[in-house]
Amino acid sequence: MPPPERFRPDVAVIGATLLLLVAPAAFGLSWLMIPALAVAGAVIAGALAMRVPEAHTAWVCLGAALVLGLYAAAASLARPSATALTLVAIAIAGAAIALLPRPHRADAEGDFVTRRVSDAAAGGALFALPGAAAAGAAILFGDLPGGATVVLVMSFLALAVTLGYAAITQVARGAQSPPLLVGATAGAVAVGIAVLRAPGATTIDLVIGLLMVIAAIMLWAAPRMDDRQTFGADFTGADAAAAAVTIAGIGAVARAVSLASDGIEVVTLALLVFAVAVAARSLPDEWRRGPVAGAATVGVCTGVYAGTMSVVGAVGVIRAADPPWRAVLDEHWLTNAQQLATYGWQVPIALLLLAGAAAIALPQPYGEDTASATAALAAIGAPVGLGLGWQSPMVIGWIAATGIGAWAATAKSWRAAYTRLGAALVAGMFAAGASLVRPGATAGTLVALAISGVCVAGFARATAIRRGNPRRPAHPRRRVGRGRRPVRVRRCRRRGRRWPAPRPHQHDPHRRARDQRRRPRRRRDRRPAGTRIPAVRDRRRRRRRDHHGRRRAARPARRRGRLRRDRGAARGPRRAAAGHLAAQRRMGTVLRLPPRQLRRARRSLAAGPRAAGLHPGGRRRGGAARPHRRGVRGAGGVRGARRAVQVDPETVDGHRADRVRPR
Repeated sequence: MPPPERFRPDVAVIGATLLLLVAPAAFGLSWLMIPALAVAGAVIAGALAMRVPEAHTAWVCLGAALVLGLYAAAASLARPSATALTLVAIAIAGAAIALLPRPHRADAEGDFVTRRVSDAAAGGALFALPGAAAAGAAILFGDLPGGATVVLVMSFLALAVTLGYAAITQVARGAQSPPLLVGATAGAVAVGIAVLRAPGATTIDLVIGLLMVIAAIMLWAAPRMDDRQTFGADFTGADAAAAAVTIAGIGAVARAVSLASDGIEVVTLALLVFAVAVAARSLPDEWRRGPVAGAATVGVCTGVYAGTMSVVGAVGVIRAADPPWRAVLDEHWLTNAQQLATYGWQVPIALLLLAGAAAIALPQPYGEDTASATAALAAIGAPVGLGLGWQSPMVIGWIAATGIGAWAATAKSWRAAYTRLGAALVAGMFAAGASLVRPGATAGTLVALAISGVCVAGFARATAIRRGNPRRPAHPRRRVGRGRRPVRVRRCRRRGRRWPAPRPHQHDPHRRARDQRRRPRRRRDRRPAGTRIPAVRDRRRRRRRDHHGRRRAARPARRRGRLRRDRGAARGPRRAAAGHLAAQRRMGTVLRLPPRQLRRARRSLAAGPRAAGLHPGGRRRGGAARPHRRGVRGAGGVRGARRAVQVDPETVDGHRADRVRPR
């Protein structure tokens, strides 16, 4: 059992708490002193909980602060002003304790307790903030007509802030914080009860209160939700809870705006979605998924309503062109166009805001697809929504088709290009359909669309040229030499392996030497003269090795020849021809001669074998043959320099070594 000295601070804290609870009644103090003393004691106990060295003492201080804080809040309900002051003091003190730097603890248990105390202080602030906002609103608007609704709206806004803080903290930490959730949930339950008991609460107030309670419940159930893939990203339970909080917050702000100005609900929701999309761009990628999902949900609901009204208005515009080329164009045209649906400026403006929000926040390519479709809907719904004249559908449709078509020319994927082209097609068809009021309007609209199509096609061509051909390889194929064919893939002697195609870095002499060392070495042909060998036609026809490294028999060739020794030395063009052909047989590939040597070889072979140096014993007049490094010895090795073959002129001319005739 631990010594009693360790419990002395605990006993002192408990005694001070009891003293603060009974002191106002014992000394006959005013009722205002009850919440004041209790709040002061709660703040002191919370600050001590962060500084005491022992963990059990910190828990005792935290319990004392909780008891005193609840007692102060209950005692302050006598007057709205007292309630507001008490709850504001608790909220400020709790936020200060939570945000101030925590003392360093060497042990893990002490650090855990310090974190819990900080979260508990933040939870107390989250619990007090909605009540403080409601009490302050009651002081200002309690005696006015509809004051109860104002009090509820202010509590909704404060609760949205508290739930948002709890949701972001949970997403950032990747784990739950029970003290934070307890404070936020207690505030949500208190606001829900107030909505049910308030005399002037409407249906929308009940819906927003229900959304707040659902968001608080989802914060608790987040760890038990399954992760899933949404728009190509992982969507966790914490993200779903943050999305629910975002939906409730947007509803609360929209309700507050509706009190200040009635009749702009649609554009208010669209503006709030756009604001959330812009604000989410400043958040880290892990934090923005929940707010973006919540804003996207509200945006989809708003967009479905606005898009439906826009389509109905577009149909009314086309119906107003009946009968074709003889439609009524006076002030009755707008009346005929608005027969199916009548809506104000909110619909086209809301659609434009939703298009911007989708392009900013939604992951690609979903954002661009949604933005192009929404922009087209805004264009076709603008004439009826803004109350414009009969020329406006043609002009707006043409501008929208041209702009979205030019945007399609800058697309980086086929999907984005096709989606934008479809939206441009819808806008162009709307303009063409609305132009049927008169023949001149129809002709002008079609000519304008044709000119726009040509301009968009030219812009797309220029963009494609500037970007380059995506099917062309990034590095040009390297050529072996002047006038020779490009090399794609070189096969090594081992079966199933390939040497990669030449890359630009292979021009480095050090890397090229290293690659040469890594390649399997080919042994020279040491067969005696007169042995029949295959005349290889293609570089793929070569001697292979099995998995043990043993040499396999070469594939059968169509033509065969014999090698024989030539007592005379080869010189001139014959050196290059014979040397390259000897190298062909040893390397198993086709080596092509430079164009200059080919021309010399053709002229020499046409003059005859003796002039070309192919006849056995052929010598140059006036001296003996001299070895040539660039001839047989340079290309075919020492033993290949003593061999001679007779080559057809068409073989040298055709860059092939498929015809060898023995002498």
